[in-house]
Amino acid sequence: MAACASAAPLLQPVDGELPGINGLDQLRQPSIIESFRLSLVQPHSQFNCEPLDEERRVLKPTQDEHAWCIFQVPAPEGPLDSLIASGSGLFYIAAADFQLGRWRFFSVLSEGEALIDLSDAQGLISPGGFCYCVVLAPALKSGGMQSQLDSLALVYDEEHGGNTFYVAPVSSGGNDNNPGSVTLPWGTLQKAADNVVAGDTVIVRPGNYEGFMLSRSGMPGSPITFSALDGAAVIFDNVETPDGINIENFEAPDIHDIVVEGFTVRDCSRAGIRVVGSAATPAHDIILRHNNCTGNARWGIFSGFTDRLVVEYNTCSFSGDEHGIYLSNSGDENIARGNVCFSNKRGGIQFNADASQGGDGIMSGALIERNVCFDNGSGGGAALNMDGLRDSVIRNNLLYGNHASGITLFSQDGLTSTGNLVVCNTIVQAADGRWCIRIANASTGNTLRNNILWNRHDFRGAISLDADCLAGFSSDYNLAIGRFTPDDDANVYDLADWKSNTGNDQHSIEMTDEAVFLNSLIDDYHILPGSLATELGTDILGFPPLDFDGNMRPQPVFDGLLDAGCYEATE
Repeated sequence: MAACASAAPLLQPVDGELPGINGLDQLRQPSIIESFRLSLVQPHSQFNCEPLDEERRVLKPTQDEHAWCIFQVPAPEGPLDSLIASGSGLFYIAAADFQLGRWRFFSVLSEGEALIDLSDAQGLISPGGFCYCVVLAPALKSGGMQSQLDSLALVYDEEHGGNTFYVAPVSSGGNDNNPGSVTLPWGTLQKAADNVVAGDTVIVRPGNYEGFMLSRSGMPGSPITFSALDGAAVIFDNVETPDGINIENFEAPDIHDIVVEGFTVRDCSRAGIRVVGSAATPAHDIILRHNNCTGNARWGIFSGFTDRLVVEYNTCSFSGDEHGIYLSNSGDENIARGNVCFSNKRGGIQFNADASQGGDGIMSGALIERNVCFDNGSGGGAALNMDGLRDSVIRNNLLYGNHASGITLFSQDGLTSTGNLVVCNTIVQAADGRWCIRIANASTGNTLRNNILWNRHDFRGAISLDADCLAGFSSDYNLAIGRFTPDDDANVYDLADWKSNTGNDQHSIEMTDEAVFLNSLIDDYHILPGSLATELGTDILGFPPLDFDGNMRPQPVFDGLLDAGCYEATE
Protein backbone atom coordinates (compact mmCIF):
# COMPACT_ATOMS: atom_id res chain seq x y z
CA MET A 1 0.00 0.00 0.00
CA ALA A 2 1.26 3.48 -0.81
CA ALA A 3 1.28 6.20 1.81
CA CYS A 4 -1.77 8.43 1.73
CA ALA A 5 -1.31 11.72 -0.10
CA SER A 6 -2.10 14.73 2.06
CA ALA A 7 -3.28 18.19 1.17
CA ALA A 8 -2.12 19.47 4.55
CA PRO A 9 0.74 21.97 4.53
CA LEU A 10 4.02 20.81 6.07
CA LEU A 11 3.66 22.63 9.40
CA GLN A 12 7.02 23.17 11.07
CA PRO A 13 7.19 23.18 14.89
CA VAL A 14 7.71 26.61 16.39
CA ASP A 15 9.38 27.36 19.73
CA GLY A 16 6.76 27.56 22.46
CA GLU A 17 4.28 25.45 20.51
CA LEU A 18 4.97 21.80 19.70
CA PRO A 19 7.98 20.38 21.56
CA GLY A 20 10.89 19.29 19.45
CA ILE A 21 10.83 15.58 18.80
CA ASN A 22 14.24 15.00 20.40
CA GLY A 23 12.75 15.73 23.80
CA LEU A 24 9.69 13.54 23.52
CA ASP A 25 11.17 10.53 25.28
CA GLN A 26 11.79 12.72 28.34
CA LEU A 27 8.13 13.70 28.75
CA ARG A 28 5.75 11.92 31.10
CA GLN A 29 4.56 8.32 31.02
CA PRO A 30 2.78 6.64 28.07
CA SER A 31 -0.95 6.32 27.60
CA ILE A 32 -2.98 3.18 28.19
CA ILE A 33 -2.56 0.38 25.66
CA GLU A 34 -5.12 -2.12 24.37
CA SER A 35 -3.88 -5.35 22.78
CA PHE A 36 -4.12 -5.30 18.99
CA ARG A 37 -5.81 -1.93 18.72
CA LEU A 38 -3.96 0.89 20.47
CA SER A 39 -6.57 3.45 21.48
CA LEU A 40 -4.92 6.77 22.16
CA VAL A 41 -7.36 8.52 24.45
CA GLN A 42 -5.06 9.82 27.19
CA PRO A 43 -2.85 12.79 26.23
CA HIS A 44 0.91 12.54 26.59
CA SER A 45 1.26 16.32 26.49
CA GLN A 46 -1.24 19.00 25.55
CA PHE A 47 -1.84 22.73 25.08
CA ASN A 48 -5.10 24.66 24.77
CA CYS A 49 -7.31 21.61 25.02
CA GLU A 50 -9.61 20.03 27.57
CA PRO A 51 -11.33 16.65 27.95
CA LEU A 52 -15.07 16.19 27.56
CA ASP A 53 -14.93 12.66 28.91
CA GLU A 54 -12.68 9.63 28.62
CA GLU A 55 -13.14 9.32 24.86
CA ARG A 56 -13.33 12.91 23.56
CA ARG A 57 -11.11 15.99 23.69
CA VAL A 58 -11.77 19.59 22.65
CA LEU A 59 -8.93 21.57 21.03
CA LYS A 60 -9.26 25.34 21.49
CA PRO A 61 -6.76 27.38 19.47
CA THR A 62 -6.36 31.08 20.20
CA GLN A 63 -5.90 33.88 17.68
CA ASP A 64 -2.14 33.37 17.64
CA GLU A 65 -1.51 29.90 19.08
CA HIS A 66 -2.21 26.39 17.91
CA ALA A 67 -3.94 23.83 20.15
CA TRP A 68 -2.51 20.33 20.25
CA CYS A 69 -2.46 16.94 21.94
CA ILE A 70 0.45 14.52 21.72
CA PHE A 71 -0.16 10.81 22.29
CA GLN A 72 2.53 8.25 23.09
CA VAL A 73 2.52 4.45 22.88
CA PRO A 74 5.32 1.91 23.20
CA ALA A 75 6.61 0.60 19.90
CA PRO A 76 3.99 -1.82 18.50
CA GLU A 77 4.81 -5.51 18.34
CA GLY A 78 4.49 -5.57 14.56
CA PRO A 79 4.69 -3.26 11.52
CA LEU A 80 2.54 -0.12 11.61
CA ASP A 81 -0.50 -0.35 9.35
CA SER A 82 -2.67 2.74 9.72
CA LEU A 83 -3.80 5.63 11.87
CA ILE A 84 -7.52 6.42 12.07
CA ALA A 85 -9.00 9.56 13.66
CA SER A 86 -12.57 10.75 14.01
CA GLY A 87 -14.07 13.99 15.27
CA SER A 88 -15.37 17.35 14.11
CA GLY A 89 -13.89 20.66 13.09
CA LEU A 90 -10.42 21.13 11.61
CA PHE A 91 -7.23 19.49 12.80
CA TYR A 92 -4.09 17.99 11.33
CA ILE A 93 -2.68 14.54 12.12
CA ALA A 94 1.06 14.05 12.41
CA ALA A 95 3.66 11.65 13.76
CA ALA A 96 7.19 12.21 15.00
CA ASP A 97 9.63 11.04 12.30
CA PHE A 98 13.01 10.34 13.89
CA GLN A 99 14.71 9.80 10.53
CA LEU A 100 13.64 13.23 9.26
CA GLY A 101 14.10 14.79 12.69
CA ARG A 102 10.74 16.60 12.70
CA TRP A 103 7.00 16.17 12.91
CA ARG A 104 5.66 14.58 9.75
CA PHE A 105 2.14 15.76 8.89
CA PHE A 106 0.08 13.18 7.07
CA SER A 107 -3.51 14.32 6.85
CA VAL A 108 -6.22 16.80 7.73
CA LEU A 109 -9.49 15.67 9.26
CA SER A 110 -12.13 15.79 6.52
CA GLU A 111 -15.83 15.02 6.87
CA GLY A 112 -15.37 13.65 10.36
CA GLU A 113 -12.66 11.04 9.66
CA ALA A 114 -8.99 10.85 8.73
CA LEU A 115 -7.46 7.62 7.37
CA ILE A 116 -3.69 7.41 7.17
CA ASP A 117 -1.80 4.52 5.61
CA LEU A 118 1.42 3.97 7.60
CA SER A 119 2.56 0.78 5.89
CA ASP A 120 5.35 2.59 4.01
CA ALA A 121 6.17 5.09 6.76
CA GLN A 122 9.69 4.89 8.17
CA GLY A 123 11.36 6.38 11.23
CA LEU A 124 8.29 6.59 13.46
CA ILE A 125 9.86 4.78 16.43
CA SER A 126 11.82 6.94 18.88
CA PRO A 127 15.23 6.04 20.38
CA GLY A 128 13.35 5.26 23.59
CA GLY A 129 11.08 2.81 21.78
CA PHE A 130 7.88 4.85 21.43
CA CYS A 131 5.61 6.12 18.69
CA TYR A 132 4.26 9.69 19.01
CA CYS A 133 1.19 11.10 17.26
CA VAL A 134 -0.02 14.69 17.40
CA VAL A 135 -3.43 16.20 16.69
CA LEU A 136 -3.14 19.93 16.00
CA ALA A 137 -5.83 22.58 15.52
CA PRO A 138 -4.24 25.63 13.82
CA ALA A 139 -4.44 29.12 15.28
CA LEU A 140 -7.54 31.11 14.43
CA LYS A 141 -5.59 33.56 12.28
CA SER A 142 -4.61 30.57 10.13
CA GLY A 143 -8.20 29.53 9.63
CA GLY A 144 -8.42 27.28 12.65
CA MET A 145 -11.47 26.63 14.81
CA GLN A 146 -12.48 24.84 17.97
CA SER A 147 -12.35 21.12 17.16
CA GLN A 148 -13.31 17.88 18.90
CA LEU A 149 -11.28 14.68 18.74
CA ASP A 150 -13.57 11.69 19.34
CA SER A 151 -11.15 8.83 18.78
CA LEU A 152 -7.65 8.12 17.59
CA ALA A 153 -6.50 4.56 16.91
CA LEU A 154 -3.10 3.29 15.81
CA VAL A 155 -3.36 -0.07 14.05
CA TYR A 156 -0.46 -2.42 13.60
CA ASP A 157 0.09 -5.90 12.14
CA GLU A 158 0.60 -8.47 14.89
CA GLU A 159 2.59 -10.56 12.44
CA HIS A 160 0.03 -13.31 12.26
CA GLY A 161 1.09 -13.92 8.68
CA GLY A 162 -2.10 -12.57 7.15
CA ASN A 163 -3.58 -9.41 5.70
CA THR A 164 -5.35 -6.46 7.31
CA PHE A 165 -8.74 -5.58 5.83
CA TYR A 166 -11.14 -2.73 6.59
CA VAL A 167 -14.90 -2.42 6.76
CA ALA A 168 -16.82 0.87 6.80
CA PRO A 169 -20.49 1.81 6.42
CA VAL A 170 -21.70 2.56 2.90
CA SER A 171 -22.18 6.17 3.97
CA SER A 172 -18.43 6.34 4.68
CA GLY A 173 -17.30 4.76 1.43
CA GLY A 174 -17.71 1.08 2.25
CA ASN A 175 -18.51 -1.16 -0.71
CA ASP A 176 -18.24 -4.94 -1.02
CA ASN A 177 -16.79 -4.48 -4.51
CA ASN A 178 -13.80 -2.68 -2.98
CA PRO A 179 -10.57 -4.55 -2.13
CA GLY A 180 -11.05 -4.01 1.63
CA SER A 181 -8.09 -1.65 2.01
CA VAL A 182 -7.82 1.28 4.41
CA THR A 183 -8.84 3.71 1.65
CA LEU A 184 -11.27 1.36 -0.17
CA PRO A 185 -12.98 -0.62 2.60
CA TRP A 186 -15.61 -3.30 2.30
CA GLY A 187 -19.17 -2.31 3.15
CA THR A 188 -20.42 -5.30 5.22
CA LEU A 189 -19.07 -7.50 7.97
CA GLN A 190 -20.33 -10.59 6.16
CA LYS A 191 -18.09 -9.80 3.18
CA ALA A 192 -15.14 -9.87 5.54
CA ALA A 193 -16.31 -13.07 7.25
CA ASP A 194 -16.63 -14.81 3.88
CA ASN A 195 -13.10 -13.90 2.77
CA VAL A 196 -10.76 -13.96 5.75
CA VAL A 197 -8.30 -16.78 6.37
CA ALA A 198 -5.94 -17.64 9.22
CA GLY A 199 -3.82 -14.67 10.25
CA ASP A 200 -6.10 -12.03 8.75
CA THR A 201 -7.34 -9.05 10.72
CA VAL A 202 -10.49 -7.03 10.00
CA ILE A 203 -10.58 -3.46 11.29
CA VAL A 204 -14.17 -2.23 11.59
CA ARG A 205 -14.60 1.52 11.41
CA PRO A 206 -17.31 3.47 13.29
CA GLY A 207 -20.89 3.04 12.11
CA ASN A 208 -23.91 0.74 12.38
CA TYR A 209 -23.83 -2.74 10.81
CA GLU A 210 -25.70 -5.95 10.21
CA GLY A 211 -24.03 -8.79 12.09
CA PHE A 212 -21.97 -11.59 10.60
CA MET A 213 -21.73 -15.37 10.57
CA LEU A 214 -18.20 -16.80 10.72
CA SER A 215 -17.53 -20.46 9.91
CA ARG A 216 -13.79 -20.23 9.25
CA SER A 217 -10.90 -20.93 11.58
CA GLY A 218 -7.57 -19.37 12.33
CA MET A 219 -4.46 -21.26 13.35
CA PRO A 220 -2.42 -21.26 16.58
CA GLY A 221 -0.46 -18.01 16.52
CA SER A 222 -2.42 -16.83 13.47
CA PRO A 223 -6.01 -16.19 14.54
CA ILE A 224 -8.75 -14.57 12.54
CA THR A 225 -9.33 -11.23 14.26
CA PHE A 226 -12.31 -8.88 14.02
CA SER A 227 -11.32 -5.64 15.77
CA ALA A 228 -13.90 -2.86 16.00
CA LEU A 229 -12.92 0.75 16.54
CA ASP A 230 -14.85 2.97 18.94
CA GLY A 231 -18.33 3.62 17.55
CA ALA A 232 -18.67 0.39 15.55
CA ALA A 233 -22.02 -1.21 16.42
CA VAL A 234 -23.89 -4.31 15.31
CA ILE A 235 -27.59 -3.41 15.54
CA PHE A 236 -29.13 -6.06 13.24
CA ASP A 237 -29.01 -9.89 13.32
CA ASN A 238 -26.71 -11.66 10.89
CA VAL A 239 -28.41 -13.24 7.88
CA GLU A 240 -28.09 -16.85 9.10
CA THR A 241 -29.08 -16.88 12.78
CA PRO A 242 -31.02 -14.61 15.17
CA ASP A 243 -27.77 -13.33 16.70
CA GLY A 244 -25.58 -10.33 16.09
CA ILE A 245 -22.22 -12.10 15.72
CA ASN A 246 -22.33 -15.88 15.33
CA ILE A 247 -19.25 -18.15 15.24
CA GLU A 248 -20.26 -21.72 14.45
CA ASN A 249 -18.88 -24.79 12.68
CA PHE A 250 -21.53 -25.03 9.96
CA GLU A 251 -18.90 -25.35 7.23
CA ALA A 252 -15.61 -26.01 9.04
CA PRO A 253 -15.35 -29.34 10.90
CA ASP A 254 -13.45 -27.48 13.62
CA ILE A 255 -13.84 -23.82 14.62
CA HIS A 256 -10.94 -22.26 16.56
CA ASP A 257 -8.40 -19.46 16.97
CA ILE A 258 -10.66 -16.45 16.54
CA VAL A 259 -10.64 -13.04 18.26
CA VAL A 260 -13.63 -10.68 18.37
CA GLU A 261 -13.04 -7.38 20.14
CA GLY A 262 -14.36 -3.87 20.55
CA PHE A 263 -17.92 -4.24 19.20
CA THR A 264 -21.09 -2.78 20.58
CA VAL A 265 -23.83 -5.35 19.88
CA ARG A 266 -27.35 -4.34 20.81
CA ASP A 267 -31.01 -5.23 20.34
CA CYS A 268 -30.41 -8.56 18.57
CA SER A 269 -33.09 -11.27 18.52
CA ARG A 270 -31.19 -13.88 20.56
CA ALA A 271 -27.52 -13.43 21.55
CA GLY A 272 -25.31 -10.44 20.98
CA ILE A 273 -22.30 -12.74 20.38
CA ARG A 274 -22.64 -16.53 20.06
CA VAL A 275 -19.90 -19.20 19.79
CA VAL A 276 -20.90 -22.83 19.20
CA GLY A 277 -19.09 -26.08 18.43
CA SER A 278 -20.46 -29.59 18.84
CA ALA A 279 -20.20 -32.40 21.37
CA ALA A 280 -18.04 -34.37 18.94
CA THR A 281 -15.85 -31.41 17.92
CA PRO A 282 -15.93 -28.52 20.39
CA ALA A 283 -14.95 -25.06 19.28
CA HIS A 284 -11.79 -23.93 21.05
CA ASP A 285 -9.23 -21.19 21.61
CA ILE A 286 -11.53 -18.24 20.97
CA ILE A 287 -11.26 -14.81 22.59
CA LEU A 288 -14.14 -12.35 23.08
CA ARG A 289 -12.92 -9.12 24.70
CA HIS A 290 -13.83 -5.47 25.19
CA ASN A 291 -17.29 -5.90 23.66
CA ASN A 292 -20.44 -4.17 24.89
CA CYS A 293 -23.55 -6.35 24.51
CA THR A 294 -26.72 -4.62 25.65
CA GLY A 295 -30.45 -5.03 25.24
CA ASN A 296 -30.24 -8.34 23.40
CA ALA A 297 -33.34 -10.52 23.63
CA ARG A 298 -31.87 -13.56 25.39
CA TRP A 299 -28.14 -13.34 26.16
CA GLY A 300 -25.34 -10.86 25.83
CA ILE A 301 -22.69 -13.53 25.14
CA PHE A 302 -23.46 -17.25 24.68
CA SER A 303 -21.25 -20.27 24.08
CA GLY A 304 -21.94 -23.96 23.61
CA PHE A 305 -19.45 -26.83 23.36
CA THR A 306 -16.46 -24.50 23.46
CA ASP A 307 -13.16 -25.24 25.22
CA ARG A 308 -10.52 -22.68 26.22
CA LEU A 309 -12.87 -19.79 25.56
CA VAL A 310 -11.67 -16.47 27.00
CA VAL A 311 -14.46 -13.97 27.71
CA GLU A 312 -12.80 -10.89 29.18
CA TYR A 313 -13.47 -7.22 29.80
CA ASN A 314 -16.88 -7.26 28.18
CA THR A 315 -19.95 -5.38 29.39
CA CYS A 316 -23.21 -7.36 29.16
CA SER A 317 -26.41 -5.70 30.28
CA PHE A 318 -30.20 -5.73 29.96
CA SER A 319 -30.50 -9.25 28.49
CA GLY A 320 -34.25 -9.64 28.10
CA ASP A 321 -34.88 -13.30 28.93
CA GLU A 322 -31.78 -14.76 30.54
CA HIS A 323 -28.14 -14.07 31.38
CA GLY A 324 -25.50 -11.50 30.62
CA ILE A 325 -22.93 -14.20 29.83
CA TYR A 326 -23.96 -17.85 29.40
CA LEU A 327 -21.24 -20.49 28.85
CA SER A 328 -22.76 -23.92 28.35
CA ASN A 329 -22.61 -27.47 27.00
CA SER A 330 -19.65 -29.04 28.79
CA GLY A 331 -16.98 -26.53 27.77
CA ASP A 332 -13.71 -26.92 29.70
CA GLU A 333 -10.88 -24.55 30.71
CA ASN A 334 -12.94 -21.45 30.02
CA ILE A 335 -12.04 -18.05 31.47
CA ALA A 336 -14.48 -15.29 32.44
CA ARG A 337 -12.38 -12.33 33.51
CA GLY A 338 -12.99 -8.65 34.12
CA ASN A 339 -16.53 -8.56 32.76
CA VAL A 340 -19.24 -6.18 33.98
CA CYS A 341 -22.74 -7.72 33.94
CA PHE A 342 -25.73 -5.76 35.16
CA SER A 343 -29.51 -5.52 34.91
CA ASN A 344 -29.87 -8.90 33.19
CA LYS A 345 -33.15 -10.69 33.90
CA ARG A 346 -31.47 -13.83 35.20
CA GLY A 347 -27.82 -14.57 35.98
CA GLY A 348 -24.94 -12.21 35.50
CA ILE A 349 -22.63 -15.06 34.43
CA GLN A 350 -23.86 -18.65 34.13
CA PHE A 351 -21.83 -21.81 33.54
CA ASN A 352 -24.17 -24.69 32.66
CA ALA A 353 -22.74 -28.09 31.75
CA ASP A 354 -25.98 -29.37 30.13
CA ALA A 355 -25.68 -33.18 30.31
CA SER A 356 -28.93 -33.42 28.35
CA GLN A 357 -27.29 -31.85 25.29
CA GLY A 358 -24.85 -34.68 24.66
CA GLY A 359 -21.66 -33.69 26.48
CA ASP A 360 -20.25 -35.11 29.71
CA GLY A 361 -22.27 -32.71 31.88
CA ILE A 362 -19.14 -31.19 33.43
CA MET A 363 -17.41 -27.84 32.96
CA SER A 364 -13.97 -28.15 34.53
CA GLY A 365 -10.81 -26.11 34.94
CA ALA A 366 -12.53 -22.72 34.71
CA LEU A 367 -11.18 -19.43 36.03
CA ILE A 368 -13.81 -16.84 36.99
CA GLU A 369 -12.13 -13.70 38.27
CA ARG A 370 -12.44 -9.93 38.65
CA ASN A 371 -15.98 -9.74 37.34
CA VAL A 372 -18.47 -7.16 38.57
CA CYS A 373 -22.13 -8.23 38.65
CA PHE A 374 -24.95 -6.07 39.99
CA ASP A 375 -28.74 -5.72 39.67
CA ASN A 376 -29.11 -9.15 38.04
CA GLY A 377 -31.56 -11.94 38.80
CA SER A 378 -34.99 -10.30 38.98
CA GLY A 379 -36.21 -13.43 37.18
CA GLY A 380 -33.99 -15.82 39.18
CA GLY A 381 -30.41 -16.95 38.60
CA ALA A 382 -27.37 -16.03 40.70
CA ALA A 383 -24.87 -13.34 39.89
CA LEU A 384 -22.46 -16.25 39.30
CA ASN A 385 -24.63 -19.32 38.61
CA MET A 386 -22.68 -22.58 38.33
CA ASP A 387 -24.36 -25.84 37.23
CA GLY A 388 -21.95 -28.74 36.78
CA LEU A 389 -18.79 -26.70 37.48
CA ARG A 390 -15.83 -28.72 38.76
CA ASP A 391 -12.24 -28.15 39.88
CA SER A 392 -12.43 -24.44 39.11
CA VAL A 393 -11.46 -21.17 40.79
CA ILE A 394 -13.84 -18.27 41.54
CA ARG A 395 -11.82 -15.34 42.87
CA ASN A 396 -11.67 -11.56 43.23
CA ASN A 397 -15.24 -10.98 42.03
CA LEU A 398 -17.43 -8.08 43.19
CA LEU A 399 -21.13 -9.01 43.38
CA TYR A 400 -23.60 -6.54 44.83
CA GLY A 401 -27.27 -5.61 44.67
CA ASN A 402 -28.31 -8.85 42.97
CA HIS A 403 -31.85 -10.15 43.44
CA ALA A 404 -31.31 -13.92 43.50
CA SER A 405 -28.15 -15.50 45.03
CA GLY A 406 -24.60 -14.21 44.83
CA ILE A 407 -22.77 -17.46 43.93
CA THR A 408 -24.60 -20.75 43.42
CA LEU A 409 -22.92 -24.17 43.00
CA PHE A 410 -25.53 -26.76 42.11
CA SER A 411 -26.66 -29.54 39.79
CA GLN A 412 -29.66 -29.24 37.52
CA ASP A 413 -28.84 -30.20 33.95
CA GLY A 414 -25.14 -30.57 34.71
CA LEU A 415 -23.52 -33.02 37.11
CA THR A 416 -22.68 -31.97 40.67
CA SER A 417 -20.49 -28.90 41.17
CA THR A 418 -17.54 -30.22 43.17
CA GLY A 419 -13.93 -29.40 43.98
CA ASN A 420 -14.19 -25.63 43.47
CA LEU A 421 -12.25 -22.91 45.30
CA VAL A 422 -14.25 -19.74 46.07
CA VAL A 423 -11.78 -17.20 47.45
CA CYS A 424 -11.50 -13.44 48.01
CA ASN A 425 -14.90 -12.43 46.67
CA THR A 426 -17.01 -9.54 47.95
CA ILE A 427 -20.74 -10.33 47.96
CA VAL A 428 -23.34 -7.81 49.13
CA GLN A 429 -26.87 -9.06 48.56
CA ALA A 430 -29.89 -6.85 47.83
CA ALA A 431 -32.76 -6.69 50.33
CA ASP A 432 -34.86 -8.87 48.00
CA GLY A 433 -32.01 -11.29 47.28
CA ARG A 434 -31.27 -14.82 48.44
CA TRP A 435 -28.09 -16.15 50.09
CA CYS A 436 -24.61 -14.84 49.39
CA ILE A 437 -23.41 -18.38 48.59
CA ARG A 438 -25.78 -21.27 47.91
CA ILE A 439 -24.48 -24.86 47.53
CA ALA A 440 -27.01 -27.56 46.66
CA ASN A 441 -27.74 -30.92 45.01
CA ALA A 442 -24.91 -33.05 46.48
CA SER A 443 -22.25 -30.57 45.32
CA THR A 444 -19.52 -31.71 47.71
CA GLY A 445 -15.86 -30.88 48.22
CA ASN A 446 -16.03 -27.10 47.75
CA THR A 447 -13.76 -24.66 49.59
CA LEU A 448 -14.61 -21.10 50.67
CA ARG A 449 -11.90 -18.75 51.95
CA ASN A 450 -11.48 -15.04 52.70
CA ASN A 451 -14.80 -13.87 51.29
CA ILE A 452 -16.92 -10.95 52.51
CA LEU A 453 -20.53 -12.16 52.78
CA TRP A 454 -23.03 -9.43 53.65
CA ASN A 455 -26.78 -9.61 53.12
CA ARG A 456 -29.37 -6.82 53.29
CA HIS A 457 -32.25 -9.34 53.40
CA ASP A 458 -34.34 -9.59 56.60
CA PHE A 459 -33.44 -13.20 57.41
CA ARG A 460 -31.23 -14.65 54.69
CA GLY A 461 -27.50 -14.41 55.17
CA ALA A 462 -24.07 -15.72 54.27
CA ILE A 463 -24.10 -19.43 53.33
CA SER A 464 -26.83 -21.91 52.45
CA LEU A 465 -25.40 -25.44 52.42
CA ASP A 466 -27.63 -28.47 51.88
CA ALA A 467 -26.88 -31.49 54.08
CA ASP A 468 -25.84 -33.62 51.09
CA CYS A 469 -23.12 -31.04 50.25
CA LEU A 470 -21.30 -31.16 53.61
CA ALA A 471 -18.85 -33.94 52.69
CA GLY A 472 -15.49 -32.38 51.90
CA PHE A 473 -16.87 -28.87 52.36
CA SER A 474 -14.45 -26.40 53.95
CA SER A 475 -15.16 -22.78 54.84
CA ASP A 476 -12.99 -20.45 56.93
CA TYR A 477 -11.38 -17.00 57.29
CA ASN A 478 -14.48 -15.28 55.93
CA LEU A 479 -16.04 -12.03 57.13
CA ALA A 480 -19.75 -12.86 57.20
CA ILE A 481 -23.11 -11.75 58.44
CA GLY A 482 -24.09 -14.13 61.25
CA ARG A 483 -26.76 -16.10 59.44
CA PHE A 484 -26.28 -19.58 57.91
CA THR A 485 -28.66 -22.34 56.86
CA PRO A 486 -28.17 -26.11 56.47
CA ASP A 487 -31.55 -26.65 54.80
CA ASP A 488 -32.44 -23.75 52.47
CA ASP A 489 -34.12 -21.38 54.96
CA ALA A 490 -35.86 -24.01 57.14
CA ASN A 491 -33.42 -23.34 59.98
CA VAL A 492 -31.05 -20.41 60.35
CA TYR A 493 -27.93 -20.65 62.54
CA ASP A 494 -25.88 -17.85 64.00
CA LEU A 495 -22.11 -18.05 63.53
CA ALA A 496 -21.53 -19.87 66.86
CA ASP A 497 -24.10 -22.57 66.06
CA TRP A 498 -22.76 -22.89 62.52
CA LYS A 499 -19.28 -23.48 63.88
CA SER A 500 -20.56 -26.00 66.40
CA ASN A 501 -22.80 -27.93 64.03
CA THR A 502 -20.59 -28.02 60.91
CA GLY A 503 -17.04 -27.52 62.22
CA ASN A 504 -16.53 -24.77 59.64
CA ASP A 505 -15.57 -21.09 59.82
CA GLN A 506 -13.60 -21.51 63.04
CA HIS A 507 -11.48 -18.43 62.17
CA SER A 508 -14.23 -16.47 60.43
CA ILE A 509 -15.48 -13.22 61.95
CA GLU A 510 -19.03 -11.98 62.23
CA MET A 511 -19.87 -8.82 60.31
CA THR A 512 -22.59 -6.72 61.96
CA ASP A 513 -22.78 -3.72 59.63
CA GLU A 514 -21.29 -2.22 56.44
CA ALA A 515 -18.72 -0.06 58.21
CA VAL A 516 -15.89 -2.16 56.80
CA PHE A 517 -16.46 -0.63 53.34
CA LEU A 518 -15.11 2.69 52.14
CA ASN A 519 -18.55 3.93 51.03
CA SER A 520 -21.24 1.33 50.37
CA LEU A 521 -23.81 4.11 49.77
CA ILE A 522 -22.17 4.72 46.39
CA ASP A 523 -21.25 1.05 45.92
CA ASP A 524 -17.58 1.54 46.72
CA TYR A 525 -16.68 -1.75 48.42
CA HIS A 526 -12.98 -1.15 48.99
CA ILE A 527 -12.23 -2.06 52.60
CA LEU A 528 -11.09 0.33 55.28
CA PRO A 529 -7.60 -0.32 56.69
CA GLY A 530 -7.85 -1.58 60.24
CA SER A 531 -11.43 -2.80 59.81
CA LEU A 532 -12.65 -6.33 60.53
CA ALA A 533 -11.97 -7.22 56.88
CA THR A 534 -8.22 -6.74 57.20
CA GLU A 535 -5.52 -9.17 58.30
CA LEU A 536 -7.73 -12.24 58.69
CA GLY A 537 -5.01 -14.57 57.45
CA THR A 538 -5.72 -17.86 55.70
CA ASP A 539 -4.66 -21.49 55.68
CA ILE A 540 -4.53 -22.16 51.94
CA LEU A 541 -1.89 -21.63 49.28
CA GLY A 542 -4.35 -21.02 46.46
CA PHE A 543 -5.25 -17.41 47.21
CA PRO A 544 -4.94 -14.90 44.33
CA PRO A 545 -1.54 -13.14 44.32
CA LEU A 546 -3.19 -9.84 43.28
CA ASP A 547 -6.48 -8.23 44.31
CA PHE A 548 -9.22 -6.82 42.07
CA ASP A 549 -7.21 -3.62 41.51
CA GLY A 550 -3.96 -5.44 40.82
CA ASN A 551 -2.44 -4.79 44.26
CA MET A 552 -0.21 -7.41 45.87
CA ARG A 553 -1.81 -9.94 48.20
CA PRO A 554 -1.09 -9.80 51.07
CA GLN A 555 0.26 -6.28 51.57
CA PRO A 556 3.72 -6.53 53.21
CA VAL A 557 3.37 -3.06 54.77
CA PHE A 558 0.94 -4.52 57.31
CA ASP A 559 1.33 -7.87 59.06
CA GLY A 560 1.50 -9.80 55.81
CA LEU A 561 -1.86 -11.51 56.43
CA LEU A 562 -4.52 -11.92 53.77
CA ASP A 563 -7.60 -9.67 53.92
CA ALA A 564 -11.17 -10.69 53.12
CA GLY A 565 -12.98 -9.74 49.93
CA CYS A 566 -11.90 -8.81 46.44
CA TYR A 567 -9.87 -5.78 47.57
CA GLU A 568 -6.77 -5.77 49.75
CA ALA A 569 -6.34 -2.78 52.06
CA THR A 570 -3.36 -0.78 50.77
CA GLU A 571 -2.89 2.09 53.22
